[in-house]
Amino acid sequence: MDELERLRARVEELEFYINNINCELSTTARHWPFHLPPKAALLLAVFIKHKNRVLTKEVLWQYLYGLRPEVDQPGRGSVDVFICKIRQRLGRFGVHINTVYKIGYFIDNENHAKLLALTLMPYGVTPEEFNASLAKAA
Repeated sequence: MDELERLRARVEELEFYINNINCELSTTARHWPFHLPPKAALLLAVFIKHKNRVLTKEVLWQYLYGLRPEVDQPGRGSVDVFICKIRQRLGRFGVHINTVYKIGYFIDNENHAKLLALTLMPYGVTPEEFNASLAKAA
């Protein structure tokens, strides 16, 4: 592959990431009933889009930092830190992110449904109010 083809392929890859990130942030990230940093909200949006699909740490890292210059990129462990913080917030609402050891993470159908329901709740909703609304809907 010559240099021009390599650059075209890289431009297509970057356009893909830009389009996905802009779409995710504009549609989902701002609708959480509790405070989430933008990067954590982006990860949740990615999980919503890819239910029941194992997302490797590398893929999640690319969503978060793939467009940054190499000198400005944090380590791969930053994904684990964000997942830990997200789990702390979601755990109160009974939503869980599943781990595939040494590979990545996924959200199953049940937790995906709860996560979608959570996006519809007003800011400041308590876990008790959320669970009551789920019980009422069932």
